[in-house]
Amino acid sequence: MIPASAKAPHKQPHKQSISIGRGTRKRDEDSGTEVGEGTDEWAQSKATVRPPDQLELTDAELKEEFTRILTANNPVRDRECQTEPPPRTNFSATANQWEIYDAYVEELEKQEKTKEKEKAKTPVAKKSGKMAMRKLTSMESQTDDLIKLSQAAKIMERMVNQNTYDDIAQDFKYYDDAADEYRDQVGTLLPLWMFQNDKAKRLSVTALCWNPKYRDLFAVGYGSYDFMKQHGHAAALQPEEPQLP
Repeated sequence: MIPASAKAPHKQPHKQSISIGRGTRKRDEDSGTEVGEGTDEWAQSKATVRPPDQLELTDAELKEEFTRILTANNPVRDRECQTEPPPRTNFSATANQWEIYDAYVEELEKQEKTKEKEKAKTPVAKKSGKMAMRKLTSMESQTDDLIKLSQAAKIMERMVNQNTYDDIAQDFKYYDDAADEYRDQVGTLLPLWMFQNDKAKRLSVTALCWNPKYRDLFAVGYGSYDFMKQHGHAAALQPEEPQLP
């Protein structure tokens, strides 16, 4: 009987240890589930809540301080104003080289007449200093008139040349060969201007250079490839005035 009673107390604490181990496992599992559920709720509370009318933006863009700014557009307004039209006049005239030449001759005759009138009016007894001052003033006025006349003559000459060589100017700007569609990487050459210089007859063109500042002006050097004939000629030409080098 004694051995049986001795075995009983050994079995009872072994059962208690097993029950304790199971209890700790259950507690750990319960506590683990409680911790996991808490972390999920915290993550969900930290996530950004987007209203239904929110723009479709990423989380990185939403975390920025300024992502999108919507400003109001100013209303469109129409304003009208009316001004008086400038006065108009109809002007028509013809210009050619002879009329330009006659204008130069008339201006020279007027200058000669004014000189004769000034000589007749000025007395001989005046001082030389006053005469010199008058001459200077008259020369200055004449130079101003000549400058104005030269500017007007240049404009008239340009108009005459433009009317004379209008067909060449039109070809230079708007010429288009319909046969270029059937040619691969090959263009057409259309000669437009022919420059002639009477002083450079029987001479060859040995040099040509365009002016870098004035794009419509170029210089031509005439000479001979025979080194025994050391003479030549230089001229400046313009496409607007091919006959006047």
